[in-house]
Amino acid sequence: VQLESAHSVHDKRTLDLLKDLAEKATAEKAALQAELTLRSKEAESLRVDNAISTKREAELRERITALEQSNTEMSVQLHTAQSQLALATSQLEHYQVVFQAQLDEDGQEQQMKAQSASQNEGAGGPVIQTRGMTAVEDTAV
Repeated sequence: VQLESAHSVHDKRTLDLLKDLAEKATAEKAALQAELTLRSKEAESLRVDNAISTKREAELRERITALEQSNTEMSVQLHTAQSQLALATSQLEHYQVVFQAQLDEDGQEQQMKAQSASQNEGAGGPVIQTRGMTAVEDTAV
């Protein structure tokens, strides 16, 4: 009877230990499940953030490409405008030289006419100009 009683006490302790282990295992399983759920939510949040970042990066790359293309086009336009400005400046300088030469020539002609008129006036009367030529009006009767 004692042996049976000792065996029964041993079985009860073993059973209590097993129940205690089962409770601890259940609690640990619940804690691990909660941790797994939390980490799964964090992972999903990171995936969403990554997808948003990837989309934003693609949009920024498209914008950069468009800006680079626009800059290239503007550089070509600027180069063309600079070439046209250089040509116009060259033409302007040429016309200034031609115009100045014409002014100088006209000035010399006017000076020669004035000298001629002054010489002719002293020789007989006022000077009459016709088509660029001078003629002395005879005042003597």
